[in-house]
This record gives sequence, C-alpha cells and structure tokens, in this order.
Amino acid sequence: MYPLLKTGFKIKIIPTAASTLACGQLFVFENQGLICHRLLKKTKLLGHYWLIHRGDNSRAGGVCGDDDLIGAVSEIRDSQGEPVVEPAGGQAVDFCPTGVFLWLYILSYIFKRKFFRFKHNKVIRTGNDLYWKLISF
Repeated sequence: MYPLLKTGFKIKIIPTAASTLACGQLFVFENQGLICHRLLKKTKLLGHYWLIHRGDNSRAGGVCGDDDLIGAVSEIRDSQGEPVVEPAGGQAVDFCPTGVFLWLYILSYIFKRKFFRFKHNKVIRTGNDLYWKLISF
C-alpha cells in the first residue's frame, strides 16, 4: 500500500461485514498472511460477497471472498504515533470492472479456490494477467 502505508506504520482494524465496505476503502484480508488493499468493487455471487481489490502501488489486483475479510482500516499512525490522513478523502478509484470480465474473473477465482486450493497454475495465472491487461488499458 505504499505510498500511503510505509514501513513502521500501524493500522487499526475494525471487524466489519463485506456488505458495509465502500469502494476506495482500505481493508485487511487473509491470503497466506494479512494483506491490506483498497476495495475497487464488491459484488454478490452465489450467496457470498466477492471483493475486487488492489494495492495503491500495484497495476494488478485480486479478488477475495467475504470469508477471508478481517476488517476495515479505521486509523493509520506513522512510526512516531502521529495520525496519518489520506489526502482529499482517499485515493480515487480509477477502475471498477463490470460486465462479462468481472464475472469471468470471479468464477476463475472460485474455480482456483475450490479445485486447486490456491495453488497457482499456468492457466489461472495467464487468465489473471489477461484480465488485468484488458481492463487497465
């Protein structure tokens, strides 16, 4: 999440439901460790919320399910303990995937999660790269 979060910064996490998160908000989820990213879009599919996210310093993002959600970031403090305020109400979300690409991306994530147990394979990795290239141009 650089440049907003730097080494030594501390964040306060409030447990929250996926339904209450807003686009542009920072949240923490678990994916083989704790990760803090910005929410780009959320959608409900098969009775679960799916969160499309990306780090501020990343060109590609990812997706996580509501069962991986830890909570929303409510406070950021720098290494001296001073509060850090996001400029102008947070970083603008310049991307919100919609349509067929969004559904294919979420379905591929569900497929990977159910059948490959999060192991990356060439098909899933290629599909992920293609998706982010198509929607980022």
